[in-house]
Amino acid sequence: MSLQVGIIRGGVGSGYDESLASGAALRAALGEVLEKRDWQVHDLFIDREGTWHRRGAPQGPERALRMLDVVINALHGEGGEDGGLARTLESFSLPHTGTEASSAAAATAP
Repeated sequence: MSLQVGIIRGGVGSGYDESLASGAALRAALGEVLEKRDWQVHDLFIDREGTWHRRGAPQGPERALRMLDVVINALHGEGGEDGGLARTLESFSLPHTGTEASSAAAATAP
């Protein structure tokens, strides 16, 4: 059975455009390598309003994250670097790149 890898990009923060570019670059750079290992890569997009999308269809995080084994966080700014996304992923017990939610929140607190 192949590993299911999600790359999350977009988001509600000011780093939206940067996140789209980062996510696309990650997909391009990692896609071929991961697929050679028989790992499937899934593009997950969060629009500016916070709606999650998978395979072009809007859906909640619980459905978008279903069947994934690990998530690569390509979000920038609010939601991505402040621990918001990490908190969501951790609530589903999904391993992810980046800082744990509590550490990210402490690091970005005023």
